[in-house]
Amino acid sequence: GVLYERARRSLDNQDFDGSIRVYEALIARYPFAAETRQARLDLIYAYYRGRETESALDQADTFIRENPTHPRLDYAYYIKGLTDFEREANFLERWFRVDLDQRPPQTTRRAFTSLRKVVEEYPKSAYANDARRRMIHLRNRLADYDLVNAIGRVADTSIAVARLLFSGHLLRFPGMKLVLSHGGAALPLVLGRLARNFTIAQGKYADPRKGFEALYF
Repeated sequence: GVLYERARRSLDNQDFDGSIRVYEALIARYPFAAETRQARLDLIYAYYRGRETESALDQADTFIRENPTHPRLDYAYYIKGLTDFEREANFLERWFRVDLDQRPPQTTRRAFTSLRKVVEEYPKSAYANDARRRMIHLRNRLADYDLVNAIGRVADTSIAVARLLFSGHLLRFPGMKLVLSHGGAALPLVLGRLARNFTIAQGKYADPRKGFEALYF
């Protein structure tokens, strides 16, 4: 129809605001027309390119929910993933010059989930290869977030001192006092598990509960 052709022409000319207005009018006036379903798909892309992030995500979710067997669901999931993948800084993030790579991982996880849907459920999709490439990038981001410092140091301390406790060195030198960093790491919480290993091992290890008495946090 005339409205759809007009909206499509605006979209092809990268007039995203104009195409959004016409697509919205078309969908409101003719919700059950044959071309309206394609208009809904086009509108997801128009919102995405027009940087209307929340509208793009809402439109994609609505389309997926209302058209569970549509042959182009892969496209809806792909654009949904791109929207989260490329989400630009909001006002406060721009004002404070936030490094977007340090943004909490919620949008990263959402993008990864949408793109994985394309790769796993639509492996022959024209968008599958690009979705897979972006997933690798997102996986690397999710592996970051300074977790080496936040969790890795705690794990290192826990493992090193657990080995020391099982070795019996603290019992061989009863005057030794050991001061631990990181608040004793996870040892105070997992001492019961270490004691269980000691019981199962039947004398192969030293009793970690006795060595634990020489530790200071």
